[in-house]
Amino acid sequence: MSGTSAATPTFAGMVSVINDALLSEGKPPVGFINPVLYKSTLHIGFDVTDGNNKQPGCPAGFPAVKGWDALSGFGTPIFDALETILRAG
Repeated sequence: MSGTSAATPTFAGMVSVINDALLSEGKPPVGFINPVLYKSTLHIGFDVTDGNNKQPGCPAGFPAVKGWDALSGFGTPIFDALETILRAG
């Protein structure tokens, strides 16, 4: 349980909670979120700047650095920030 195998369902769950709230308000779901995330000037989370996911199954690993990196992408999502961005659409 590391990397995308753990992060993807967690992130999808956050988006599902946001969709549920929107639908309960009579609004449409967020739909395809990539364009919204990439055009936003806000940050969906905090930037992971230290560490490496090196482990037996991934001997080289991916180093965390300032800005986008293979391990954390946009960073570790913070639900409130993600919701703000997706509601603004």
